[in-house]
Amino acid sequence: MSILIGIKQVNSSGTFNGIDGVEGFSMSGTQFDIIKVGERDELKEYVKDLRSKEKESGEKLYKLQTEVEFSSMSEDDFDLLFYKYKSDLKLKNYKFLMILEGEIL
Repeated sequence: MSILIGIKQVNSSGTFNGIDGVEGFSMSGTQFDIIKVGERDELKEYVKDLRSKEKESGEKLYKLQTEVEFSSMSEDDFDLLFYKYKSDLKLKNYKFLMILEGEIL
């Protein structure tokens, strides 16, 4: 059994009222997300499939968002297409992808 993991850098910053007035903070860290569980070859094919859809889905998502107000598309149809294209692009959120193999406890 194997696990496909996405790794991304997460940054956060902001301000708060401190003793000396307004102060700022900045934090950064690494986030690990489990994307899918399966056999190694199945996960590799899953990544290849999504990578092959990225460009086309990105273009379709852009077109959908920019032309929606000029179309007669229902809200349900828009949501269906939006989430389909968005799910094809989910690997773009990660800087690295990793497959861990072994026994999952």
